[in-house]
Amino acid sequence: MTVHRFYYPGQLEVQDFVTLSSTESAHALKVLRLRPDDEMILLNGKGTEAIARLEGAPDKRRMYEAICHIDMVKHHEKSQRPVHLYVAPPKTKCMDIVLKSATELGVSLITPIICRYGVSKIEGEFKESWRNQLVIAIKQSGNPWLPELQPPTSVEDALKSFCGSGYFGSVCKSEKSILPPWDRPVGETSLWIGPEGGFAPEEESMMLEHGLYPLTVGNWILRVETAVSALLACMNVRIE
Repeated sequence: MTVHRFYYPGQLEVQDFVTLSSTESAHALKVLRLRPDDEMILLNGKGTEAIARLEGAPDKRRMYEAICHIDMVKHHEKSQRPVHLYVAPPKTKCMDIVLKSATELGVSLITPIICRYGVSKIEGEFKESWRNQLVIAIKQSGNPWLPELQPPTSVEDALKSFCGSGYFGSVCKSEKSILPPWDRPVGETSLWIGPEGGFAPEEESMMLEHGLYPLTVGNWILRVETAVSALLACMNVRIE
């Protein structure tokens, strides 16, 4: 039997009773049609995972509230090698894929960046819908940590506050590429993904000046959502 995951942002303690949000309750009771005593997994996005059971509704007025009794709790440690993704958002549907993929691959922070060649005007798109995609992804993947979504910023301003190590997606050049170093100490690693076609020359120059390494996967130009998945997977295998 499949045990379904649900998002509950509050504290999760053994023997507690918690009530899921209206959205999560509707999904549990109306869509999945769970019944009393059915087992479920609760994630609070802060590293805690709980095994819970669905309780019966106390009266008809609350019949669409999912009340859960927590039987067991597990706390997950934060990664000692967190990844901070800086990404130039593509169109809305593709951005949804970016957010979900980044969450499934364990990214800790996500900062949308405004680039010269960017195709999406993100000033008005920093919406709750983006965060909803992150929630969907932790439920699908079982990742107990909800990534922190930061406000959009320009590449230049992001680099001003940046201190650390990392890589940026680079369009394949004809000249021989230099393999970036992977043997880095514990700490945050950043990955910078520009729009399709890559970063502008001045943006690449700024990133090189800040010690970021160009990283290329494959011989052809990648879509933003493809580049995010491919380069994060490459980093995870190498760094971890």
